[in-house]
This record gives sequence, structure tokens and C-alpha cells, in this order.
Amino acid sequence: MFAVLAAASELTGGLLTAAGLFGPVGPALIVLVMIVAAGTIHIKNGFFSQKNGFELNAVYIATALAAAFGGAGPLSLDAALGTSRNFTEGVDASTIAAGIAIGFVSLSLRRATGVSPSH
Repeated sequence: MFAVLAAASELTGGLLTAAGLFGPVGPALIVLVMIVAAGTIHIKNGFFSQKNGFELNAVYIATALAAAFGGAGPLSLDAALGTSRNFTEGVDASTIAAGIAIGFVSLSLRRATGVSPSH
């Protein structure tokens, strides 16, 4: 179940971000998935990605945050549909905060149910 949810979140987050659709929702999904990936697999290996650490997860999170707070831009679907005005800084921050919270809840549920990461 967790693998299917992670794959769906990662795919949906990437597509929404690339299309510039639904403002911060795509980046929030990316942040969520990267928190879970870092917490389940990479954090025990330290920071640097040379040792399979969480460095790349941190870069993806920073990039997703930049995309969320920077806006999708004039060539996005949100701009074309006229919905970009709905995504204020408060909405962006709330959406990202929800992604972070759900990421940590998912991480704690995985640990509570004894789900171990597999490669």
C-alpha cells in the first residue's frame, strides 16, 4: 500500500509541478514523498549522496519549495486557466505545511506498523 501511494504521489506531484497546475499541490506532494524517502532509507547513511545519504532528497525538497513559493509562471496551466490568483502566500504555506505534516505522519505510520524499506 505504501509503495503504491508513494509512486502515485511522486508521479502526480511531478506532473502537476511540470504543468504548473494547482499551484503548490504538486510541490507539496514532492516534499511529502522526499520526507518519507529520506526518513526510511537515506537518513541512516548520513547527509552525502555518495553514501546513499539524504542530500538529494534535501535538494528535491528545496527545489519543490522554490517552485511552490515562486509560483508556476506565465506559461503554466494555472495562468492559462486564470486560477493562479487563487494561490496566495498563505495558501502556498498551508499546502506545503500539510505536505510536511502528512509526510511525517506517513513516516511514523510506517514505523508503527513495522513496514521496512525494500530496494
